[in-house]
Amino acid sequence: MIKLMIVDDEVNIRRGLREYISWDAWEIELAAEAENAESALRIAMHVRPDILLTDIRMDRMDGIEMTRRLKEMLPELKVILLSGYSDIPYLQAALRLKAVEYLLKPAGADKIIEAVLKAKKELLDERQKWQENLKRDAFLDENIPIIQMHFINELMNGSITELKQIQKKSQLLEIPMSGPVYRVMLADTRGTLFDDGYRSGQELDMNFWQFMQKINQVIRNYNDVFWCETGDAPFLFLVNAENQDDSAGKCQSLALELLGTITACGTEQVYIGIGSPVESPVDLCKSFISAENAVLLSAWEPDRHICYVSEKPSMDETPEYLSGKEREIITDLASERYEKALAGFENLFESYKELRMDFRKVKKFCDQLCLFAMHLPSRESAKETAQVPVVDEFRDAMELKSWMLQFLQRKFSGQEPVAAQYSELTQKSIRYMQAHYSEDITLKSLSKIVFASPNYLGRVFFSDVGCRLGDWLNRYRVGRAKELLVSTDKKTYEIAEEVGFSGYKYFSVCFLKYTGCSARDYRNKYKNPFKESEAGS
Repeated sequence: MIKLMIVDDEVNIRRGLREYISWDAWEIELAAEAENAESALRIAMHVRPDILLTDIRMDRMDGIEMTRRLKEMLPELKVILLSGYSDIPYLQAALRLKAVEYLLKPAGADKIIEAVLKAKKELLDERQKWQENLKRDAFLDENIPIIQMHFINELMNGSITELKQIQKKSQLLEIPMSGPVYRVMLADTRGTLFDDGYRSGQELDMNFWQFMQKINQVIRNYNDVFWCETGDAPFLFLVNAENQDDSAGKCQSLALELLGTITACGTEQVYIGIGSPVESPVDLCKSFISAENAVLLSAWEPDRHICYVSEKPSMDETPEYLSGKEREIITDLASERYEKALAGFENLFESYKELRMDFRKVKKFCDQLCLFAMHLPSRESAKETAQVPVVDEFRDAMELKSWMLQFLQRKFSGQEPVAAQYSELTQKSIRYMQAHYSEDITLKSLSKIVFASPNYLGRVFFSDVGCRLGDWLNRYRVGRAKELLVSTDKKTYEIAEEVGFSGYKYFSVCFLKYTGCSARDYRNKYKNPFKESEAGS
């Protein structure tokens, strides 16, 4: 509640202002009274009023001097001056003090109330503006990397097509866009298969911060290179160059430095795709697509760490003969010709490898095949489960091929437990993570709960589900976050903490990775779906 202080040396005036005006009705608290300026200064230090209603002419110290001193202590104080005189010097002093009103005695209650409410409105408006500015500044300070990431994502998917808009935004976000030749590089980092399970969320955040520092050390030597995280490809580098030769040289030099710095210590492996050069920021989406296709080549050649898209022509459509093989495998499974289906899958994968097929299309078919197989009866009459393998986490083609063959063999051969059922160890782990996802869970901590060594649990879980335990947990947490974004008004950082993420930035990266949009965009899209449908009708 807004606090009001009255200062007047006339007892009757103070009593009238106190007893004949119901300040509570206007959500104003009459917090203090004083009969002279000296008392007012002492009381104000303790009460800290928001609005001061004071007489000007008082003994020893007048209201002008008292107000000046109070505003030094309370800069936001709103002042209403009362005077029995309309002297020009007093009016000028009131203006210098930025008084809300200058009222002549005797002023009626309605005039005084009107002046106090005016002061209250000014005060609340200033506070609201201050809060908005504070939030804006805090948002910008803390989220500039996220805003940059969103802008880069828009640029790379071709959503922004006006050159002036790109230049204006890039300048505002301090993203170098001088050109005149531009090129996109994508760096995909991969740790060892079970490495991330041995560290807590805090340790992962620290490791991620150290990893970022490594990249910053390299980028310091390249003033015309910007880098940021993205959703699917973790790190993007935008290279400005004088010409195409300069562009090729910078990309090669930067790629080699990144490889040397990042892999010098730690378990990370880096795979870099270098896109084609373009001569306008509007065409950066083309360079991005070619860089994305280039880095996908590493799925087939894990020993090669730098790839150029020019080494492989773009393949927008799956060749008809491969589509025929895919359909034949599904037909064989449906007809219970399991051995033929397995042989067909091996043959299909060899064709994929020979063509260096777009690994995204390979994973898409494998995912469809898994879903189809999950709904077919197994040779063993075992209890089925609704859990579906997470194929899209694979980055190595031969690892995916090996896992798919194992999955299909265990599903239909009858020689091993049914893969669709998952092992008891994996089921127990999943049940625990679903119940305790908001807690700090690592492979090491979970292994103690399910009574298995971390290495064994990691291998069994990956064999059953097709992804690392940490990846599965993050995906599940993002799913719960999506529910909270739609069903509650909680802040995004509060939701991130509630579902188990130790840092808002890491949550933002995971959310974008698994949903393809930011948490804010997801909430805006799904929070009020009926409003959107009504607007369109």
